[in-house]
Order: sequence, then structure tokens, then C-alpha cells
Amino acid sequence: MNDLAEDDDAKETMRLLEAAGADAAFFAADVTDSAAVDAMVAQFVAKFGRIDILVNNPYRWEEGHFLDISEADWDSTMAVCLKGYFLCSQSAARAMVAQGDGGSIVSTSSVHAKRCWPGDTTYGIAKAGILRAHPPPAFSWPSRLRPWLRSGQPLDLQRPPAVRRANAVDGRGPRTV
Repeated sequence: MNDLAEDDDAKETMRLLEAAGADAAFFAADVTDSAAVDAMVAQFVAKFGRIDILVNNPYRWEEGHFLDISEADWDSTMAVCLKGYFLCSQSAARAMVAQGDGGSIVSTSSVHAKRCWPGDTTYGIAKAGILRAHPPPAFSWPSRLRPWLRSGQPLDLQRPPAVRRANAVDGRGPRTV
């Protein structure tokens, strides 16, 4: 489990995981910092020997109506929810490729990605970004890595027919989009 610090909420979550029989550990790291994320993944692999699944659920909520959102709040929410998603996915995927037999990355979005409520502007936009950001990396991952969205279904990585035809014509192969 990851957060910036092991606060009371993190401790309670750890307690619940351990009570359910999970071999759990807490890793403090800022998911907006690539060095911190890489160190966190390395610490995880050192403790558990490998990484099979990343449940990627970056979260930062800054309530505000569109006209009142500060640039700092916008930047912070996008950094955690989108950059954090990207850095964690990339670092975990690299570790999964290095271990030789892959793994799964499960990314969560939110109903806020597709439905608007007053005050959820930055969070909703960031979570909509997860829906769009998750599939493209999967095209370049080896087939032994499996990307999933929270729906419980693997992503449909079938390219539209026009893209498949373009790849066949220009010879760039199946990993190009």
C-alpha cells in the first residue's frame, strides 16, 4: 500500500488487510516523483521478491467550481491522478518485464470520469484521463503484461481496421499505433 505518509487511515487499511490474511506492507512515496516511485517499486520487489499486480488508484480530491479552481489545485490534482498513474504504471511494468513472466496492471477510474457533479471539476477530468491514458501503453507492452480497468475486463486492444491496414502497408508492425 502507498501514500505520502502512514497516517491513521493507512494504518487502519493495513490492519484490515492483515486481519484478512494479507501479507501487506506500507510504502511511503510521492507518486508525482519518478525517483520516489522507482524506489517504492524496488522496495516492494526487495520485500516480496516480485511484482505480479499493480492496483493503480491515484487519488487527490480538490473540490471547486470551474471559475474558482486555482492553478495550483489543478496542477496538484493532475500530478497525482495522471502523472502518478503514469509513473506507477511505467515503473511496475518495467519490473514485470524484468522478472520475465509479466503481470497485471489494474487501473481504477471513477464514475466522475463520465458524469459531472458540482465541484468535481479537477477530479472528474483527471479520472476521465485515466480512461484514455490506460490503453496506449498496453500496445507497447510485451504480451505477458495484462492491462485491466476496474470493470474487471481486460482492455480490448484490437486496433480499428484502418490502423491495422496502415500498419500492414507501412511495415511498422503490430506494436505501433
